[in-house]
Amino acid sequence: MGDYTQLVLEASLDLSSIPELDYITLQAMALGKTEGLFPLPNHPLFSKFRWEYMLRCTSSYFEEETNTTLVEDRLCICCSLKNYRGEIESFLNWIAPFIKDVVGYIRDEYELSLDTKRLITIEDGVLTITGILQEEFSKRHREIYGG
Repeated sequence: MGDYTQLVLEASLDLSSIPELDYITLQAMALGKTEGLFPLPNHPLFSKFRWEYMLRCTSSYFEEETNTTLVEDRLCICCSLKNYRGEIESFLNWIAPFIKDVVGYIRDEYELSLDTKRLITIEDGVLTITGILQEEFSKRHREIYGG
């Protein structure tokens, strides 16, 4: 079956490194307008069953509203879905080479009462997901984006 998994991410894209096809596809995913989109980037994500609408999915387990935006080089995602086949990790691996700065986390429905999140970091195009507590996520967000 699988647990509902939430993805919350704020990232700056390196527009000079992202191919036009990848940017157009990411933009279509953010808008929920992927029907008939062809050709697709050559990445394993696009063989997954739910790639088309994964950034627009929501569940009642998480109180945050689903919202995904892509404006120029700024990508913001808040979505939740049953991560049956590692769609979230595949998505993150696809965009990792195009990311300059990122702050984000993943958490499963069973982690809600533990106030535990898994921090997303991407350095030199390499994705890392590590377990953290809320305070550490907030500190990382302040370091990157101020406030």
